[in-house]
Amino acid sequence: MVGRVRDSNDVINGQNIGMPNVAFGLSGPVEATTATDAAGTFMFRGLPPGRYQLTTLPVGYTVSPGGNTIVITGSNSRNNDFTIGLTTPSVSTVNPASALVNSAASPGANSTSAPTEITVQGTNFTPPTTFTGNIFTGNINKFTTGSVVLFAASQVPTTVVNPTLLTASIDPSLLVTTGSVQVRVRNLGPSGDFIDSAPLTFIVGTAPPALTSVTGQPSPIIAGGVTSPFTVTVNGSGFTPATQVRVNFQGRPTTYLNQNQVVGTVLPSDVTIAGFIPITVQNPNSVDSTPFQLAVLYPIPVVTDVSPSSLAAQVALNAQPVQVTIAGSNFAQNPNNLLDTATVLVNGTPVVTQYVSSTQLAALIPAGLVATPGVLQVTVTNPQPNLAPSNAVPLFVSNPLPAITAVDAGLVSWNPNSPANDFFNQPVVITGNNFSPAAVAWVNLPCDTLGFRKAVSTVRNSSTQIIATIPIRCAGTYSIEIQNPQPGGGLSAPVSLMVKGTS
Repeated sequence: MVGRVRDSNDVINGQNIGMPNVAFGLSGPVEATTATDAAGTFMFRGLPPGRYQLTTLPVGYTVSPGGNTIVITGSNSRNNDFTIGLTTPSVSTVNPASALVNSAASPGANSTSAPTEITVQGTNFTPPTTFTGNIFTGNINKFTTGSVVLFAASQVPTTVVNPTLLTASIDPSLLVTTGSVQVRVRNLGPSGDFIDSAPLTFIVGTAPPALTSVTGQPSPIIAGGVTSPFTVTVNGSGFTPATQVRVNFQGRPTTYLNQNQVVGTVLPSDVTIAGFIPITVQNPNSVDSTPFQLAVLYPIPVVTDVSPSSLAAQVALNAQPVQVTIAGSNFAQNPNNLLDTATVLVNGTPVVTQYVSSTQLAALIPAGLVATPGVLQVTVTNPQPNLAPSNAVPLFVSNPLPAITAVDAGLVSWNPNSPANDFFNQPVVITGNNFSPAAVAWVNLPCDTLGFRKAVSTVRNSSTQIIATIPIRCAGTYSIEIQNPQPGGGLSAPVSLMVKGTS
């Protein structure tokens, strides 16, 4: 099966340039993945006849068509071609949203001042990738795809952290004139094509007023839990009737009280996402003040169920982690860092957690935490900042039922000419599984009717081996059991040990 992926634009050499590194998945009689080469060509070899579903797995692009159903009979399937288009990035915040004018530098000149680092949040960001030519179209020029930040008309050094977060460095030579600058994110295509986000305004300005504190905010502020605007009092110095309070670098209704106080309004839309929301003040033509970080907390998670609700104690030394599913509500995931999610804790110890949804988590509990019978407390904590962990739900750990597979006492035998009431102690190697640390061996002698009694001693070497010392008082069939203590546990099925008599 062969095909090509090309850019929908024909900017270079009047042709649609082939796109490298576009992933494909194939399902059907054979499950496989591949990616396009430097020419934009992909190939699946050695496929048996049958019906296949070919699916594109692009990152940062739209692909047409989205997938194909292909039937292979006795020949190759060719010309399975696709075209890509750029996805439009969006920008929600730029932090900081202002910088002091750099009057010492001139446009285009080198400066000894450090660059201004900004963080941009949004969507549809992809890491820049440089390719060194494309033999399919005859294009021998380098080209770069991915997301970059535009500061006014200048492309600035950009690092894509994840699809919703990037950082950029603004050279001091770009900060020589006071005023507003438009900041955009541009997604670059392989043919020199691009698509820009809507702009946000960045201020290059003079020294700001001073912000010392913010008071009057409700406490706590839970993300998504505020339904009406509230006001905060901003304290500092250098305020004028034109001073504006900004929340997340967006201007908000402001009331001037005096040169040391202004009152600003925080909207419900400002506090829908958990995190630290910057509150600043700004005078005309000034940059933002040092921000006050308003804590917007993740809600308290609620745990309703742990499945399974009980586990067998993991008594083996090489026991694997145990997976459990946690059901509930308010399980959170940081939208700016998808790896920062609600975490499951077992007796206060964080365990590996997979975020499934706001109502479900999957956790891997290390075997060491469930090696001893008892009751474990399972809780969930949301990412920081959070208000509190969830309620605790019990997870019961019980001893497993032991099983004996073999007993070995060597060439043990009994001399029938031994004196009355004579005996000797014989070590017996007991092999099996699920022997708990407190397992006890029991033995039933054929010489009397007293039934099972504890072995003289029980030494557990591992979950699969015990050495028990039992009394030998006569020839015959001895029955041996292993008992794991409660909770759970119980007696294994008895296994026979034959002691022969000697003449």
